Amino acid sequence: MHSDAEVACVVLAHNDPLQVSRLVRALEPFDVVLHCDRRAPRPVASAMKDAAGRSTQFISEEHTAWGSWGLVSAELKGIEIALRSPSVEHIVVLSGTDYPIVPAGVIAQELKGRRDQSILHHFGLPQRIWGRSGGISRFDYWHKPMKKRMVRIPIKRAIPDGVIPAGGGAQRILCRRHAQEVLRIRDTRDDIIRYWRHVWVPDETFVPSVLTSPQLVARRDGDLIDAKCWYIDWGGPHQKSPQWLTLSHLESIATAQETRNPSGIKPMFARKFSSTVSSGLMTRLDKQVW
Repeated sequence: MHSDAEVACVVLAHNDPLQVSRLVRALEPFDVVLHCDRRAPRPVASAMKDAAGRSTQFISEEHTAWGSWGLVSAELKGIEIALRSPSVEHIVVLSGTDYPIVPAGVIAQELKGRRDQSILHHFGLPQRIWGRSGGISRFDYWHKPMKKRMVRIPIKRAIPDGVIPAGGGAQRILCRRHAQEVLRIRDTRDDIIRYWRHVWVPDETFVPSVLTSPQLVARRDGDLIDAKCWYIDWGGPHQKSPQWLTLSHLESIATAQETRNPSGIKPMFARKFSSTVSSGLMTRLDKQVW
């Protein structure tokens, strides 16, 4: 990995090595830590490892099933590796189905001006868009994902001391200080980690809750920017998964880039792409962006 990069990327991938290889190339010259699901078929894992470029570190330590703590654990391990470079000031957390929609230089320049700020869509709970309980039931009960289904034991649990529940997207950009603080909580608060292993869809709640709980992490004015840096098409309300992006989304992506949100930040990435249905769109993006 490069030692002079100010931006590093942690990519959590499960399948589609061709798409992951294309993503890794598109992220150059950023350092990349690529995590492949530990239970991926051997040919997939081998192809994924081959997809890792010269500035990429490959790891495969966690089973990153949907809705599981393994996603958070893999993210934290990737962050830990990325922080070994003393020059890294921001860490972008992506999935293997994400793709940049602006040049790496634009991303670097945007983040350079926000050195001590993290960018993540986040909100306090309860929040009506998260169901009848406003998302609180994700915390109150013991959960376990099984084949993309939720298993819940309806016996209430106590939230650990100092934690204020919050939610948001699984996509984020963390400044160095916040990345270090999240790792500190992982390493010093066993009670929080044990608890979060059975919070429902923990990758949408762990980091937002840690960073917005004043007793866990000291806040500074303007250090957490609520912004959506990813273009995502959910295909309508109440959808559990985003739509696959195709060439038909090109105009929508362009429109999203022209519209700044209140934070003044434009989308820099999009989700979700595949090597089959999204190939034409990525080729157009490559021509327009690079």
